[in-house]
Amino acid sequence: MNWKKTFNELIENEQWEAALTFIKNVVAANPNDAESMIQCIYLCHYILLEAHNVSLDFRKIESDLKKYFRLGNNSFSDSPEYLFFIGNILFIGEWLFGVDDDLKLMEERLAFKMMKKAYQLEPDNTLYKWGYTFLMDVKSASLIAEQILKKEDHRVVWLKSKGSFGDYILRQLERNVTHDR
Repeated sequence: MNWKKTFNELIENEQWEAALTFIKNVVAANPNDAESMIQCIYLCHYILLEAHNVSLDFRKIESDLKKYFRLGNNSFSDSPEYLFFIGNILFIGEWLFGVDDDLKLMEERLAFKMMKKAYQLEPDNTLYKWGYTFLMDVKSASLIAEQILKKEDHRVVWLKSKGSFGDYILRQLERNVTHDR
């Protein structure tokens, strides 16, 4: 069974409850799969902040978000992919994750540390370089984003293969190129 295809169909049809139940089952069946964990965390985050027409218990979803965030951090603290994607969304609504970094300097924030570690683990990965650079220098990051979008098709294809959270990063790259120069 191709879980990604089924999951993406549920997301596209805005079947939030079914998608959440489905991805939680995938995570339970594949506890060593960083991608399913990222999908689960991203979906909880998305439902809480951006989804429309949701009739779910937001307190339960926030509890799930914190639970899977803890599990993910324990299991994937050395996975550049996990650190990059989760570090990226952690900046948006960090309180939902149980993180209180708002008043800290950028370098002291957990999201920054995650993005930095992803880049340190794979310094040749321009996506991770872009994510880390974006946090310090938006204009320099826009040049890296442009390079990725125009010259690194394999990175774009990889992001597209990740479904909704890959699309989210692609939109960020495009926005960085067009708005942050």
